[in-house]
Amino acid sequence: MESPDSNWPRTNNAIFKFGVTTVIIIVIIGVYYFVKYLFGYMGSKGYAVSMSFLNDEQSLQVGETISIKLMFKKIKENQQPVPCTEAELALINDNLVTTFQYSSPQFEETKMKKVAVLTTFTQPKNALMLRFSLRYSGRYEMSCLYWRFNFVGSPLQFEVHPASISLRNITFQIQNPETIPVTVDQWFLVTILPHDRYGNVCQIEDDLVEKFGIFVKEQENNALTDGPDLEWVFERHGSDFILKMKTKKCNIYKCSLTFMNTPISHHPHYLSFMVISMNSREEEIFRTGFNNYFSSVPGSTKATLLFVGMERSQDAKEVYISVSHKYVAISSSLLGIVYYPFMSFYINRTTKVSLVGPHELDDIDDSDANVSLKISDGIQDSVTVGVSFSQARLFLASFGHFKGHKLKNSTFLNKKTILKSELGGYLPKCLCQPHFLALDKDDIVGSSIKKSPPVPSTWWKPFNIGIIVDTSVTTTAAPTTTGMRSMLASSPIWLFNSSPKTKPLSTVKWLTDLMESFFRVKCEDCDKLFMRHPGSLRLHPNLATYRSKLLTLETMEFAGSILGKCISDSINYGICLNLTHVRFTKSFLAALIGLPVTYQQFESDHPEFYEKHIKPVLNNMNQDLGLNFETPKCSEYKKNSISEKIALITNGNNIPVVQQNKIQYLNLLALHILKNRHLQEIEAFRNGLYKVIPQGLVADFDIDELEMLICGGGSVFNVQDLKNNHRVVGDLLDHAGLSDTDLPRYNFSETEQRKILRWFWITVSNLSYDEQTRLLSLVTGSKALPTCGFRHLSPLFTISLTGGYDQAPKFHPTLHLVTIGNHSSYSKFEKNIIESLYDEDEMGINQADERNRTRRTSSDSSMETEAQNEADGMPLSQRIVRSCAIV
Repeated sequence: MESPDSNWPRTNNAIFKFGVTTVIIIVIIGVYYFVKYLFGYMGSKGYAVSMSFLNDEQSLQVGETISIKLMFKKIKENQQPVPCTEAELALINDNLVTTFQYSSPQFEETKMKKVAVLTTFTQPKNALMLRFSLRYSGRYEMSCLYWRFNFVGSPLQFEVHPASISLRNITFQIQNPETIPVTVDQWFLVTILPHDRYGNVCQIEDDLVEKFGIFVKEQENNALTDGPDLEWVFERHGSDFILKMKTKKCNIYKCSLTFMNTPISHHPHYLSFMVISMNSREEEIFRTGFNNYFSSVPGSTKATLLFVGMERSQDAKEVYISVSHKYVAISSSLLGIVYYPFMSFYINRTTKVSLVGPHELDDIDDSDANVSLKISDGIQDSVTVGVSFSQARLFLASFGHFKGHKLKNSTFLNKKTILKSELGGYLPKCLCQPHFLALDKDDIVGSSIKKSPPVPSTWWKPFNIGIIVDTSVTTTAAPTTTGMRSMLASSPIWLFNSSPKTKPLSTVKWLTDLMESFFRVKCEDCDKLFMRHPGSLRLHPNLATYRSKLLTLETMEFAGSILGKCISDSINYGICLNLTHVRFTKSFLAALIGLPVTYQQFESDHPEFYEKHIKPVLNNMNQDLGLNFETPKCSEYKKNSISEKIALITNGNNIPVVQQNKIQYLNLLALHILKNRHLQEIEAFRNGLYKVIPQGLVADFDIDELEMLICGGGSVFNVQDLKNNHRVVGDLLDHAGLSDTDLPRYNFSETEQRKILRWFWITVSNLSYDEQTRLLSLVTGSKALPTCGFRHLSPLFTISLTGGYDQAPKFHPTLHLVTIGNHSSYSKFEKNIIESLYDEDEMGINQADERNRTRRTSSDSSMETEAQNEADGMPLSQRIVRSCAIV
């Protein structure tokens, strides 16, 4: 029998062998990297690089394709540099790395920028051509590296200027651009920041300063008059663009920024603003604090109630209005002693306090009310009160201050953080005791509605779900101590004595089944809670006439609560639910948060109606359109038809539609078809949603942000994720069912297809985040991605290589498909991709014709050179066409 000590030499020998093997591996790895390091160093010092721009170096702009030609020469001892051979150039191309360092004009620090670069050989193969585009203006330093070492002559420094000014991206550098408080007889300066479409700050040149102006109307004592008593002038102070204003009396002015005497009406932000002119006493009260001025009720002022919604107040009821950083409150008093809230409006982007004239109040003559204020949020009934003109100025200025503070830096992530804190997401887990629901296995939806908690705070807690399997047996179970996430996934149940025997059901499974039951619509013609209009994948509330009798308004309200529960659990507890199929129409989302419904929403919500009834009206330039202010006879979808014409306004059957009022007609038509016909369903769903998430928190989001919140806005656009989860088709007809007349085929070789795909990925990689979300919206119909990224997108993101030669891409949102074709050059391909992402009014305005003329001349010559360089990769027929174009 062997002693225990006899195994010691074997163990010692094994340890020795393992140590020797480890040392050998480390030495081999070290030698490999040393040789590679030495090879890279010698390679970088053995070649010199010279760089030249094909563009005009003095006028490089963001967004345009920058082409740089790299000439490499081999350096020999005591000899002049000689050109590289094709083999040496191919070796350099295989090991070439380009890096970019960026310094902004506003910040001195230098940052690294990831830029995708297209590298090709010139013809003949004696140089390399680099093509790329940038999105930030500033100074760049491009380094050409041979395995981490700069070539001789590298790096290259150059400056990129902003693109043309976009009128849609002009902002005022003040807290709330909607309301500007000024003091009488004192100049007030506002810095105007013009941006290009990529968000870079531009400098206004002298020839454009005089083209800006302001259209002003003044309002005093409910009377609008022309000839304002307000002076204004635009000036340039160094690189700043300044608007100077001065008033001569206390008044309120409604202003709009104009360019070439035309109001910039399509601006999505605040180019229509209100100037509130106050005297020195009012200005001091406003600066020191609004609450210190009113003494009857802290923070309130007396007012006369005139209207609630469209109903006139029968008696001149005295109320008190106040404003804080969260609410606009209207209070009433009982015997002048006890004050109780009458109505409150949460301050967000939809909340408005505006002056109304006597024509909007049926010429009410109230001696105590010098001016009337209308308070609305788009959801509740508006309230119109009468106050003195001095108090109105103070109230409007204070409301503008608080609203500007609320909306300042209100990004989507900040709003989600606020929502999480308001929903109790930061409470300790020990305080979040789960809420138990025992459901009937034969009627899960009905029992869920009956046993749903009435208290909003209960909805914020995690749920434990149990399916009743035996009502005669009782059991007792102790609560588990698992974590919050695992508790939500497995839903352990503890029951008290006299409880029925239940079978655990995962909370995620319960929510998923309910969401599938309520929101999964597989056909346009159905009897579910929601339906789809022809040609659209978006969900819209179904009318009671066509819903199943079991799906009442109570069910619609519960569906809203379940959606709120999904949002709450996703934010607070990180539950991952695939809700990509819950994609509502834009008009329905607008109605949920109180935004107006407009005719533009027909294009995405109801494409068939848009093509038949909206587009012809927009394209008709005749004075008499042959229509009245009434609904047309049409089939909205298979079951739901509009058989009778309904007047959109009073006596609308006799009011003709002309060029001057056709936009009003289209908006009223959208309001009737997309909202008013479904008003009961919208209000029921909204009440259920607000039961879980308060109205003010929902209304903080805009339409796109709310869609991202619902569909899973936790995932951001990631190019590598898209590369791993997409499909490429060469023949669209096999996948989309389109005919040759819908989309003709342009087949090209496999080599060209690989080239176009490479161009596509480089272009998408260099897009800004806003451009990437625009691309996602055009391809899928939404800016929202599933929580788990592109792999949960159904159908997958599809690229079809069947587009026309040198033609812009085509988008098919219902198929999640983009169609691209072969192009003569990369710059043409990138330009078509970028321009397809923007509207015409976003392209910008030219600042200097001479500079643009120079750029066009340089660009034409570089395009000709580039076309010649890439001609070898074209089919013969396309090469002939391109050559004719160059000539």
